Amino acid sequence: MQKSSLFLLTFLSVAALIQAQNNPFTTLQSGYTQEIFGAATVTNTMGGVAFAPDGDVWVKSCGAATALLRFDLQRTVTVNGTTVHPLQSLPGATPTASGCGLTNHPDGRLYLNSTLGAQRIDADTGAVLGVVGPPGNIYGITVDPQTNRLIYPPATCQGVSFCTLVSVDPATGNVQNFMTFAAGAGLEYVDGITFDPTGNFVVVCGRTGVFPMDTPYFFILNRNGNLVRQLPADHFPDGAVFHQNPFYLVANNNDNTISRFDFPADDLRQAPTQTIIASGGFRGDLTAVGADGCYYITQAGTHYANGLSSGDNSIVRICSTAGKFIPVPGVAPTISLVANAFGDTPLIAPNTWVEIKGSNLAPAGDTRIWKDSDFPNGTLPIQVDGVSVMVNGKNAFVYYISPTQVNILTPPDPIAGSVQVQLTTGGATSNIAAVQSQPQSLSFFEFVSGGLHYVYGRHLADNTIIGPTTLFPGSSTPVKPGETIYVAGNGFGVTDAAIVSGSINQGGTLPKPWPVIQIGGIQANVLFAGLVSPGTFIFNIVVPDNVPDGDLALTATYNGLSIQPNLLITIKR
Repeated sequence: MQKSSLFLLTFLSVAALIQAQNNPFTTLQSGYTQEIFGAATVTNTMGGVAFAPDGDVWVKSCGAATALLRFDLQRTVTVNGTTVHPLQSLPGATPTASGCGLTNHPDGRLYLNSTLGAQRIDADTGAVLGVVGPPGNIYGITVDPQTNRLIYPPATCQGVSFCTLVSVDPATGNVQNFMTFAAGAGLEYVDGITFDPTGNFVVVCGRTGVFPMDTPYFFILNRNGNLVRQLPADHFPDGAVFHQNPFYLVANNNDNTISRFDFPADDLRQAPTQTIIASGGFRGDLTAVGADGCYYITQAGTHYANGLSSGDNSIVRICSTAGKFIPVPGVAPTISLVANAFGDTPLIAPNTWVEIKGSNLAPAGDTRIWKDSDFPNGTLPIQVDGVSVMVNGKNAFVYYISPTQVNILTPPDPIAGSVQVQLTTGGATSNIAAVQSQPQSLSFFEFVSGGLHYVYGRHLADNTIIGPTTLFPGSSTPVKPGETIYVAGNGFGVTDAAIVSGSINQGGTLPKPWPVIQIGGIQANVLFAGLVSPGTFIFNIVVPDNVPDGDLALTATYNGLSIQPNLLITIKR
């Protein structure tokens, strides 16, 4: 065989291998993985990317007054030899105004930079719910990590040499000027916008002039709009995001590449080193980071595994093998409150029931308490359906999960002062929430009905629930003066028996003097005070004979601390 023929066969074999590998980019730097997440024929081109509560990917067709497209994370199909996630049928989705830039928000909604303003969109159905803020330029939009306000360029940022980004509170509609920056020439458009993790720096990119003689720009600005660093824009950047561990910036480019910028000592004021981590793709547009820490980019074409290069627009998922890309607030789980589970006091203690409130704390639709199958080897579960929590670097025990609230039992290890709480769900990690702690954080278990807080307890004689008859009709009954009842408590500290972390068996008696418990201001006789099960204290008390009928205040103090206020117990002779 002639050498030329051998060379040709070798070349064809290598080409076939490249095609079979289903690579959206023909060249990808080591340390990254790539895949076509989804592909579709769209009006104009795919632009903004955001995420549904279950991890499905939303995409907006740029400049078109059409509904969002949703790609199904849970299903795959084969198209031209390529495994991709298919489009979902969306009967509830409604057409948007002309727009392109899309972002998640901690309020659980999506927001689109549109000709009407920031359109509010249901993150599950795709239905347009309303609009806040002034008309936008339709491109970049993001969330300020310091305030959770929407930041985007208004429609006035075109044809002028400066742009005033607006800051909009999606809850109230309040609009403020965020910053004004100068571009040095007439703006064609302001495209991608992103914050660094601290929120102290803003990255903007776009073009000045008029196509095809326009010029790209790529700026790092401070919150006053002052230029901190002008980055190389020779690859026409569009959507940019930051990466952590290690720290760097990446940009999806119009010239079919992805750029990476590494800053000396992670200082954005210093001149970075630029490298190309991917090339040989299609024209890149806007981007987002998912809860999985991967970079989702849109492209104006698709390389299929059977060798076909198509005009179908595609979403490409780029993941880093070292560290993760950083999503905007509202994508990853976000903790807004850590508190005693009863009374909402932001103070926790060892071996105490604690509530964590926020967004995206558990998979969408996944709401339950622990069950028998969650107890490995007879120990308390440290995760339920992939939801786990660390308190001061140690695993907490997960009792209840939902997208907006998770309840845990803290580890029994001593804690004091400010401690860090962090939640993980589906591999995505939340912000670190700081909360005060001490050896005890007192509360009584409670039921809330009609805005009133009733203590959880039972009649000792028959173990039925105490409370007004309306609390649990047919099950709950008021307390009689002179009878013995027990109420449940939380966070009362150590007993005369050591606690084994994770054990389902806990017990012990509290040191005397026992808590002072009063009903309607009259002190009750406490017969027993101790721990009877994980994190749960029981107090056997005799109701004073001279208390009046009605809903009376129930108070308790111990070691100079008090339980939550406004707690009631119902008395009826």
